[in-house]
Amino acid sequence: MTTTFKDELNKLLDLIRYKRYYRSGDVLYVRYDYFKPECTISELVWGFCVNPCYAKRLTDTLLATLPDYPMILSVSGQNISNDTIQISFDDAMRIVCSKDQNADISFSNESTSKFDNSSYNDQGEYIERFSASDDDGEIWYGLRVDEFWLRAVDQVYVYFTSSTDNNTKLWEHKYNGQHTIEKYIKNRNDVIMFHPFKNPLPLLDLDMRLWIEIKYNDSPVFTNVQQIFGVCSTQFCKWLMDTLLEIRLYHRQVAYLDFKNKAVTFTTLNR
Repeated sequence: MTTTFKDELNKLLDLIRYKRYYRSGDVLYVRYDYFKPECTISELVWGFCVNPCYAKRLTDTLLATLPDYPMILSVSGQNISNDTIQISFDDAMRIVCSKDQNADISFSNESTSKFDNSSYNDQGEYIERFSASDDDGEIWYGLRVDEFWLRAVDQVYVYFTSSTDNNTKLWEHKYNGQHTIEKYIKNRNDVIMFHPFKNPLPLLDLDMRLWIEIKYNDSPVFTNVQQIFGVCSTQFCKWLMDTLLEIRLYHRQVAYLDFKNKAVTFTTLNR
């Protein structure tokens, strides 16, 4: 019996679903271990297709069809714009739940944190404080700022605590001076963001809270700083829940986010 291209493709898709593979680039990983590559898509095709004349077409089709979730996470911030940032969490959630939108991530700048505030410290310096957890979104993209903020800011203090103990710091770093802070400014489609990490920071169901304290060189300072959160689809959240991610923090300092076991490990790389 002649095997058609569609037969070959459906057989491979059934195999991928059965094995619970997920894709990062052109590599397929076993779902229970993010750091265990199983094979490339091309190797899978050549290993299981019956008719080799379909091999290249099958490989190209799978690359175009299978969602590349780590890549989605890495480049998703590039989609932020004035048009894509929804004011409320509910509006962002409606987008990822809509079958017509076909979106894995949408954006919200609504923060309900009771810890967001501003005050003067003991030295008379004006401080703005922000806090982020997964209450307002599964991913934290950074602070939305403006040119006035860049001229007024003197220091950004970033640290992590557990969600139940706000006094014990798990990791911390101070970004001092405008020249240093400007290195962590990203401009996405005219949206200016301060993001101290290499990639967006997933927060989904982790015992972790992110804190940002901003000190200004003048006081009082009237700024319109807002947090940007990513609200994820159910499918994307399911992928995260089976994943271990490495997030680069500062220089060789990293955080390993183990969503399956709801654990966070902070360490410094030797390399």
